[in-house]
Amino acid sequence: MSRFRPAALVATLLAAMLAACAVDPNQRLVTYGGYRLEPTTFEDLPGWQDDTLLDAVPALLRSCDVFLNGDPNRSLGLAGRAGTYRDWIQPCRALAAASFASGSDVRAVLEQQFRLFRITQTSAREGYVTGYAEATVRASLRRTNYYRYPIYAPPPDMLEVDPQATGDDWPGQVSRGRVEDFQLRPYYSRAEIEQGALEGRGLELAWADDPLDLFALHQRGEGVVVLDTGERRRIEAVADNGHPRGSIIRTLIARDILPRESASWGAARAWLSEHPAEAENLMRLDSRYAFFAWSGEETAGPIGALGVPLTPGRSLAIDVNLLPLGVPVWIDVAGLTPGAERIRRLTVAQDIEPGVAGFISGALFLGAGPEAMEAAEIMNSAGRMYVLLPYQVAGFQ
Repeated sequence: MSRFRPAALVATLLAAMLAACAVDPNQRLVTYGGYRLEPTTFEDLPGWQDDTLLDAVPALLRSCDVFLNGDPNRSLGLAGRAGTYRDWIQPCRALAAASFASGSDVRAVLEQQFRLFRITQTSAREGYVTGYAEATVRASLRRTNYYRYPIYAPPPDMLEVDPQATGDDWPGQVSRGRVEDFQLRPYYSRAEIEQGALEGRGLELAWADDPLDLFALHQRGEGVVVLDTGERRRIEAVADNGHPRGSIIRTLIARDILPRESASWGAARAWLSEHPAEAENLMRLDSRYAFFAWSGEETAGPIGALGVPLTPGRSLAIDVNLLPLGVPVWIDVAGLTPGAERIRRLTVAQDIEPGVAGFISGALFLGAGPEAMEAAEIMNSAGRMYVLLPYQVAGFQ
């Protein structure tokens, strides 16, 4: 999923959330924007003693780097109960100074420095957590018979177009164009590009070995390219052809190829692999085509909205109307499949998802590769969410 960057947008949203907040002193609840924080204890937290908290330390310290080096007066919101960056200095210094030999050591510091709150609503006690992942594509910097599917950089002849100002004969949903024979025309569709419209222009960054993996990269907008030399590079979409997006999964459901209750990218990919003749035409129903740029070696995870690399299994994308970026969040949600073990672990809010207005929700970053992508497609787990706040701002010393 594409991610926003931490800038004035986040600060504005947090300020608006703060203005709409109120504290209920009688019930000792914090209410804000339709949500509530209910104080609870670590002793009553299901799974708290079982989580491998050492795995969460890198994500915690990356958030702390932001708090320790940012504007100390910046507010995090939550009716003032999340405090300012200055209020996070003490717990962050405690985390940074500790030598963790086990999860118990991490647990002890967190219990000393933080107070626990369950996130609820007047209309609902639970929410849900979905998953998201990066695509992984095997590729080469040279075209061969095996590596023959191009990954293109943005073409220089592509122009921004206002569909409302182009006349009645212009496709209404197309927002990119090109000049041909002194006339403005819609930019090439996915089908036209895959049939060679951009060949010979030197726009190829690399050539992939699998059209389905490349299609997934186009859908995700960012991912990892594993070159035939063994080098791993991060790549991200920086432009597109301005055509409307389609959903191959919805198409397969509508054609009764996939059952709605078990439809996922993994199931769609398996069917497409078995039906290559149909696969090409189905993928071209999504007329949007992405153009890419290298974004560095794969030295860490993708950069989230907090401005730090994401940690697989520990970084959480949140709606900033629900929680501020940077805070630790405990999730206790259903497993990926019916009857599977519940997912109970400490995460850190380090990315943004739009969320569903009025619902408690988040999206767990699961990493890169086919397994992570398959898990992300099926993860839609109902359960509870909790936030950890420093004692000095939690209001219940």
